Amino acid sequence: MKKILLSLALLVAMILPVSAKTLYTCQFGANFNQESVSSYDNSWKVKVGDNIWTLTNFNNNNNKWDYVKCGRKNNASVGTVTTDFAIPEAISSVVANLNAITAAKINAIKLETSAAADFATIETTVEIPADNFKAGNMTFTLPAPKGNLYYRITFDCASGSANGLVTLNTITYNDGDEAPVETEEVADIAAFIAKADKINPVIIKNAVEVIYQIGTNLFVKDNSARILIYGKIDQTYQSGDSIPGGFQGVYGVYGGNPQITKAEGLEAASGHNEVAPRVVTLAEITAADVFDYVEINGVTFAAVNNRNITFKQGETEFAGYNQFNSDVTLPTDFEGKTYNIKAIVGSYNGTLQVQPVEIEEAASSAIDEIGADENAPVEYFNLQGIRVDNPEAGLYIRRQGSKVSKVVIR
Repeated sequence: MKKILLSLALLVAMILPVSAKTLYTCQFGANFNQESVSSYDNSWKVKVGDNIWTLTNFNNNNNKWDYVKCGRKNNASVGTVTTDFAIPEAISSVVANLNAITAAKINAIKLETSAAADFATIETTVEIPADNFKAGNMTFTLPAPKGNLYYRITFDCASGSANGLVTLNTITYNDGDEAPVETEEVADIAAFIAKADKINPVIIKNAVEVIYQIGTNLFVKDNSARILIYGKIDQTYQSGDSIPGGFQGVYGVYGGNPQITKAEGLEAASGHNEVAPRVVTLAEITAADVFDYVEINGVTFAAVNNRNITFKQGETEFAGYNQFNSDVTLPTDFEGKTYNIKAIVGSYNGTLQVQPVEIEEAASSAIDEIGADENAPVEYFNLQGIRVDNPEAGLYIRRQGSKVSKVVIR
């Protein structure tokens, strides 16, 4: 059998055909992983439909990720993804979609094909140049597509300063016989979530409103749902900004919550509504509040363990997590003190969390005495947290200084 080694120069020169049809997709998550793995030194399998892949030295975080990671802290390792089945069609390209990669710690990335399941004889080797060790689509182009072959992708990793040097989202196996598919468009966030396309970008047609932006986390909403846009964002927004529709992203999941990844086309705000965080108590928070921006006054830190927090307000204790630790510093001397916090309501695999974005020590350490500033201006908000300058009859949240209460105006 003739062995074909595709040189780096030839790989750079070759261009993937404009059109391609995806025949097989290897994806991850609890619905596909055949084992729950929490280390970087195991061999386990993924099943998508009737097709099975073997992964070596990849971690799935006990099925909590919808992606997998390879590369170890303080140890060199080699991660592989291998088809357990020979693909009957002639594959023209294989595309590995990477969420992240620590390029400086990767020795080599290659695709090999073989007519034998044990890869005793290699049919073709395609290597990726180091300059292309980047997040996004990493394309292996086959010089002589042929049917009835097994496929193995290898990530050769040096010793890292942390685990998880490569984050692998999906692998697709494609031929070049189908016309290109245009990026699909949906009306709103709920339709984006329902489509759940983890491979192709989807355009959200309608405008969304900014809930809160912190670091690489942009929380947005429309009339249908709330969602997190995660990743590098070239715009800076304020709560209440309106982001024009027409941007796109790829569906992802983290901690059981849908999110938008690889967002493109986010434009500057086209309008602004003056909003404030919705004032709540810990006891009032429910699953319906996930990704809402809230203010909780008069809480104590009952316990802090690294980034894990137990908040307490009156007799109510509630889980917290310093999700935005690069932007938010937790107090270290919190004994006997109360705080007013602004936060995003988070959820991790069904467990509700208060995730602080601002922490301010209350003027008084006694919860009943909070808000004694009678000279502060009075502000009114509706139950959605939007400030109302001239409240009419109805139920409102009244704030004067740090004193907050619900009032009925008749």
